[in-house]
Amino acid sequence: MNDDWKHSYLGNHMQLLTGFPFSSEKYTDSLVSVRLLRGDNIRQGYIDWTDAKKWPVSELDSLRAYLLQEGDVVLAMDRTWVNAGLKLATVTRGDCPCLLVQRVARIRGRDGVTSQFLRHTLESHNFTEYVKSVQTATAVPHISAKQICDFPILIPPSDQQVVISGLLDLWDRGIRQLSDLVAAKIRFKQGLMQQLLTGRRRFPEFRVTAFNEHHVGDVLKETFRPVEWDEEELYRLASIRRKSGGLFWREALLGKQIKVKKLHSLCQGDFLISHIQAAYGAMGLVPTEFAGGKVSNMYTILTPNDESRIDMRYIDYLSQMERMRHQAYLACNGFFAERLRLNFDPAEFLKQTILLPESFDEQSKIADVLDTLVSEIKTLQRELDALKTQKKGLMQKLLTGQVRVKLPDPV
Repeated sequence: MNDDWKHSYLGNHMQLLTGFPFSSEKYTDSLVSVRLLRGDNIRQGYIDWTDAKKWPVSELDSLRAYLLQEGDVVLAMDRTWVNAGLKLATVTRGDCPCLLVQRVARIRGRDGVTSQFLRHTLESHNFTEYVKSVQTATAVPHISAKQICDFPILIPPSDQQVVISGLLDLWDRGIRQLSDLVAAKIRFKQGLMQQLLTGRRRFPEFRVTAFNEHHVGDVLKETFRPVEWDEEELYRLASIRRKSGGLFWREALLGKQIKVKKLHSLCQGDFLISHIQAAYGAMGLVPTEFAGGKVSNMYTILTPNDESRIDMRYIDYLSQMERMRHQAYLACNGFFAERLRLNFDPAEFLKQTILLPESFDEQSKIADVLDTLVSEIKTLQRELDALKTQKKGLMQKLLTGQVRVKLPDPV
């Protein structure tokens, strides 16, 4: 490390302000109001005003010290994590005016350090790991202003700060643009599903065929594939995420390690429902890589009554709609425990109704179109993940001085 980089602490180079204590009794819907920047509004890299709370402008005179400015860095001090990253953002011109409230830190650079350089420092892997190590592990994890100030940092000369921040800003813009594209594709897919799966939009060649309501049990049946038990066999156990999040592998266990000795085998194209989390949309199609996996009797496996009549991909897309999730909820007749609704009843679910094109070819064409969109979204998401990984590696090298930036030649 060259001598022009200095070891210091974050608190020596920033102005840190936490917001004012507020009462929800003073929230207002008046047009003459100002938005409150709460921790709930801070995402990873941007501010989300979807659920904005507002404060009367008549109270503003005594709170002007808490008005945020464009370029301010804000960090949530409670519930510090979202989507595997810190809730940290820069206030933009479109975010202003807004008021800083308690448990949110406003950070501005000082003593030769820019706010932008500080923001990138706070986004770094080192700071993330530091927060993990010092945050108070309570029901609501949080960090203190002192803990933020005590973070050790390296300070390059101001001209290098500008160049480093500029490089990382370029990556940020690329990440945000790609993130926006992914979000737009997902919204488009959701809108198209709403139209295609309800019959509001039809392919011209199928408009002469019917689009009718059927009981789920008219097209699907419960299927059992009990495992012949062997205490010494290694069973690979599968499960399924909420909100149609797809299957995932749990641990692989020997038969003698499994308490409940009732397992069933999965096949490609099965429709799987978790009894415990059915009310939260834990259902979906079994892909090829999970064929042969095992699930307990706390899962329901559904298969076609007639494979020539139903394309199971169509059922999978139906299950991603709010209507079918609500039907799964109605088929639960148990109680709540640890936020889980128990006792999903497959027989009740089979009595629910779904909307189906009578033509198998139309079902398949709808599924093909949606499959193409899903593939595009996955490709974009992989590119986004790669860009984030590149930025993370670049930050580590630039902010520690492992890679030195070349300054432009003086004019």
